[in-house]
Amino acid sequence: MSFPKAPLKRFNDPSGCAPSPGAYDVKTLEVLKGPVSFQKSQRFKQQKESKQNLNVDKDTTLPASARKVKSSESKIRVLLQERGAQDRRIQDLETELEKMEARLNAALREKTSLSANNATLEKQLIELTRTNELLKSKFSENGNQKNLRILSLELMKLRNKRETKMRGMMAKQEGMEMKLQVTQRSLEESQGKIAQLEGKLVSIEKEKIDEKSETEKLLEYIEEISCASDQVEKYKLDIAQLEENLKEKNDEILSLKQSLEENIVILSKQVEDLNVKCQLLEKEKEDHVNRNREHNENLNAEMQNLKQKFILEQQEREKLQQKKKKKKKKK
Repeated sequence: MSFPKAPLKRFNDPSGCAPSPGAYDVKTLEVLKGPVSFQKSQRFKQQKESKQNLNVDKDTTLPASARKVKSSESKIRVLLQERGAQDRRIQDLETELEKMEARLNAALREKTSLSANNATLEKQLIELTRTNELLKSKFSENGNQKNLRILSLELMKLRNKRETKMRGMMAKQEGMEMKLQVTQRSLEESQGKIAQLEGKLVSIEKEKIDEKSETEKLLEYIEEISCASDQVEKYKLDIAQLEENLKEKNDEILSLKQSLEENIVILSKQVEDLNVKCQLLEKEKEDHVNRNREHNENLNAEMQNLKQKFILEQQEREKLQQKKKKKKKKK
């Protein structure tokens, strides 16, 4: 019985579209002084000689990005050292795993050989018992007791040898089973450790790729800053023109404010006059409302009087009609 070997994937095997670790090589054309060394194009050196005012802005922006590049490079170095240590550890674990597998295979082979020896000894015992019975039958017929005793003694010796061999084989088998269990446990533990180390390697590779992308972004940022220095002068000229335009606009705004304040004074006077007129109109409106109210009250009173008169006249008419009817009946 042999356990299948787990498929091992090296940390430097190419996976996906990204290059494998250690596949890239940073080439430097000249030895650069300072904590950070990266490749620059030649056109930025000419700009340093020609434009001194712009170098002040670069000096203020470069140290922060340089510190970022330095920290990222130190992180990459630490990750590379950790990766090398973990590679060595994985190699040691792989060698231990191979040794354990070899021991396990040897133990399994020894176990199968012991089981085969046990089966052969059992077969020999069966054959010896058969021969013993045959010899007993023969010597009982012939009456030779001495040979029977000798054969019985030999049989006892063979049985004792067989029992001692069986005990030794059982002890060996138990020891091999214990060794097999220990090796299986150690094999499982080593496989778990290898899986954990592979996961750590994958995370380290991801961190390394992220750090590399960050360094590339920082280099691009530095190049953009150096390219943007060309546009600073243009922006300064634009700012000067905008300041002149802004002064003109401020003068226009001041003149507009003065005219607006004058208009506000005139409009405030007009509003006051309109408020006075509105108050007068409201008073007139209240007078008209009061007059209309009194007139309506008088009209309502007259309507009430007319209704009462009309009711009285109707009652008198009814009385007269009743009197006329009574007179006609009497006639």
